[in-house]
Amino acid sequence: MDNRKKSPHQGGWCWQREGSWAARMGDWKLLSNPGIQGETFAPADSLFLVNLANDPGEKVNLAAQYPERVRELEAYFENWKKRNP
Repeated sequence: MDNRKKSPHQGGWCWQREGSWAARMGDWKLLSNPGIQGETFAPADSLFLVNLANDPGEKVNLAAQYPERVRELEAYFENWKKRNP
């Protein structure tokens, strides 16, 4: 039996601040310009995709493995940004 609660972000969620942004739908989260306490990421990691159900610490970038999910979340963010200038 799975005792995990459903995410309140099943329908989607976005934020933007100082050049960085994130889009989340269900267990998937796409971040732009990621950085953690001064760590830097390679240019290929300028978009960082994570499956929070499998990687709640957001350590592994799945963007190269799931390009269709990246495109979906990028489009979701762009639509959100148009509605929230």
